[in-house]
Amino acid sequence: MRRAVAALLLAALAATAAPAAAAPARITPVVSRNWSGYAVATRDRATRFRQVGGAWTVPGVVCTPHRATYASNWVGIGGYYGDATTLAQIGTESDCRADGSLYYSAWTELVPAPTRRLELTVRPGDRVRASVRVRGRAVHLEMDDLTTGVSRTRDLTADRDPDLSSAEWILEAPAICKSGTVGCKVLPLAQFDDSRFSDAEVTTTRAITSGVTSVHYPSLAITMRALQAFSVGDGRSTPVTLTATPGRPTSAARAFTITFRREPAPGPLSARRSRSSP
Repeated sequence: MRRAVAALLLAALAATAAPAAAAPARITPVVSRNWSGYAVATRDRATRFRQVGGAWTVPGVVCTPHRATYASNWVGIGGYYGDATTLAQIGTESDCRADGSLYYSAWTELVPAPTRRLELTVRPGDRVRASVRVRGRAVHLEMDDLTTGVSRTRDLTADRDPDLSSAEWILEAPAICKSGTVGCKVLPLAQFDDSRFSDAEVTTTRAITSGVTSVHYPSLAITMRALQAFSVGDGRSTPVTLTATPGRPTSAARAFTITFRREPAPGPLSARRSRSSP
């Protein structure tokens, strides 16, 4: 299994505007079919991101019998824009297997290469801190389980110049991408406990450091909206809309919480272009 390059070319809902004299952080709400959280991104080639970090509590998930569902928390550099070719990520997995059992793990990925499991045992409720650092084509990934005191690092080399146009703090419904095919299949999102990110920090190649918002470049507040079918018995199913919504940043834009909600679907979601769409 691998994460998609991104839920991107996202639908912009509204762009915030404020008096120029106040020099506000720019936050644009957007909707994705498989990402929730915050990203900083810019097409300005003078601004590039070289390091991102953050901490989160590995969320517990609620399982439904005979239904496999998935949720991934991660931080990463690259991949926000639909034409991006690389994305460096490190994160944790909170999954429900089809037999009702739970599966938690840590992983790294340097898209387009597949996901690699990180030899770090994580459990729901563990507090982890992770970071990605890019220097040229060298990518350094690190995760510390603050609950157990165990740390792991991984150093990778990209086959091409990494995409440095964005950095992210994300909870994702991951996707399966088969080699040699176009597009990816987004997996069903697991019902997760509230997921709080903190200690969020990003640094540009010009040594500008900020949290998930900044006066120097745009910030995107990403809400996931996923239409899924749930069985109601007798071979019948009903469509529901699952949402994962990030709250407003707190603590100097270093922290935010993502909440899960399930509600009856009013109808099919409008089509949205996504690198991770089937």
